[in-house]
Amino acid sequence: MFLWRQPDFVKLWAGQAISEIGSRVSREGIPLTAVLVLHATTAQMGWLVAISGIAAFLAGPLVGPLVDGLRRRPLMIAADLARAAVLLSIP
Repeated sequence: MFLWRQPDFVKLWAGQAISEIGSRVSREGIPLTAVLVLHATTAQMGWLVAISGIAAFLAGPLVGPLVDGLRRRPLMIAADLARAAVLLSIP
């Protein structure tokens, strides 16, 4: 059976594709904006990259066991919506 005929797979694939596009835009767009618009120095760029990576480093081990018992689909949707809200607050 083809996966494209499974509605749940199509929803998951589309949602993950949109999420990945948002991740790419923020991963490349925020530093590029810092350089081009804010004229960030190399030291400031280093701090920007370090701060953006430290959140996952600190929160991952703490939050991972807490959400392990939760249903994954609503959790993924909530996490993507929360990330979108945070990214929309930047401009």
